[in-house]
Amino acid sequence: MKSAFCAIAVFLQIFAGAASVGAQGTPAKLPPGIGKLDQLVVEDARLTLRAGRDSLTVQAVEPNILRVHYHPNGAASPRTQVLDPDRTWSNNVPAKIETGADPITISTDAMLVKISKDPVRLNICDKDGHELLAEPRDGGVYSGGLRFQAAARSRFFGIDATSIPGLNLDPRQDIRSGLLRQGGEVRAGRQGDGGAPLIYTTQYGVLIDSDGGDFTAPQFTGAFQFSGGSRKDIEYFVILGDPITLMRGVVDISGHPPLMPKWTLGFMNSQWGTTEAEVTKIVETYRAKQIPIDGFILDFDWKAWGEDNYGKLPRG
Repeated sequence: MKSAFCAIAVFLQIFAGAASVGAQGTPAKLPPGIGKLDQLVVEDARLTLRAGRDSLTVQAVEPNILRVHYHPNGAASPRTQVLDPDRTWSNNVPAKIETGADPITISTDAMLVKISKDPVRLNICDKDGHELLAEPRDGGVYSGGLRFQAAARSRFFGIDATSIPGLNLDPRQDIRSGLLRQGGEVRAGRQGDGGAPLIYTTQYGVLIDSDGGDFTAPQFTGAFQFSGGSRKDIEYFVILGDPITLMRGVVDISGHPPLMPKWTLGFMNSQWGTTEAEVTKIVETYRAKQIPIDGFILDFDWKAWGEDNYGKLPRG
């Protein structure tokens, strides 16, 4: 995202399938994705698969977290601010990789990953082998996007760029209709309200390293798609677990927030659109009534939010 991944409490979601649907419900023809496996290399817990000039790196970075990085035609690009630049992953995660059969398997004590060879497609299961996500045979990951067929009747949540009812104009993520989501555009909401390339259910989540993009996620179809990613060599993480476990994984991947300054733990007064006289009167009232106050917040629109609501430039 254009701002640090600080509003990660907001969840996003995605739809995919052979016959995909665009943001406005228009059928969209998508690339077929990676083809037949030509070569594979195993290095520690990392598996690299090559099909023609395309390659796919699959790695269990934690027992319940799978990292997937697709390089179409050898493409490579810098990571976005979604991912913590200082985060490194250990290569000694206890993962068993079996390459002799079809499908190839990667197993940990929390998940089972099956990878078919012709074409190369991922099927992600829980530790008991129950399917959670599967790439469609006629269309998996592709340049700037991904497609999955999810477990039946998956309920998708998130895709929220604003928490103010009526101000999020995308009908696929109108919070006035409840928490379930049909899709949505990845962007900052009104004056920086959070949005992130993250989808989750009560069993798993998918975090994509992208600055922007679009999700389609019809409820109960078991299919989702992410498209229009900022990186052609799309990199994403599948995190297994309940929502609390999921968010713990997301923070590990995107970066932990810094410790808040000590003064933020006290009692504060926040004012918006005030005047010097009003502020002075309020402070005098606190003192007169012997009410302790640790800080006074002057909440003004000091950022030039502009058209994209990221607020990167300070006002005048």
